[in-house]
Amino acid sequence: MVVLISYLDKHQKEINIDMKDYLIGGFSAGGHAVGMLLTKHFSFEKYKILKPKLMFLGYGVITMGKYATPGSKLALLGEKPQKKDIEKYSIELGIEKKMCKLYFWQCERDNIVPFENFTLLKDAATKAKLDFRCRSFDSDAYGWGIANNKLADGWIDDMLNFIN
Repeated sequence: MVVLISYLDKHQKEINIDMKDYLIGGFSAGGHAVGMLLTKHFSFEKYKILKPKLMFLGYGVITMGKYATPGSKLALLGEKPQKKDIEKYSIELGIEKKMCKLYFWQCERDNIVPFENFTLLKDAATKAKLDFRCRSFDSDAYGWGIANNKLADGWIDDMLNFIN
């Protein structure tokens, strides 16, 4: 992720983009990768890359603790993860106020990522006093992405209204 952001920043002119107010986001396990940028374990300053204007997570894998998504936990930490790694890769335990705006959403009865991931992130963002907005949807669906013609249709417009 750092390599990609750094590449885009360094090649703005030749690929005709403006990184001044960029957004970064991810879904499910990709949401976990982006969410790790919110934690004390990452420093935009250390890597000399611009902070985004907003991060968004759709049905993001947040925790490696009690409510972990088993497949994500296994893929990231292996069969016998150490407590220190569980804590390091549980986003809700490492969030700091140093961040940009945050937008996240999830279905309340998601059949892959336990909804507790959403509530853990909401509680941690509140405690850290992040500028955030979150939405939940009354559904058992997983994997809607941009959610065109789905119950979560409109989350992108809601997110864009939040950042403006």
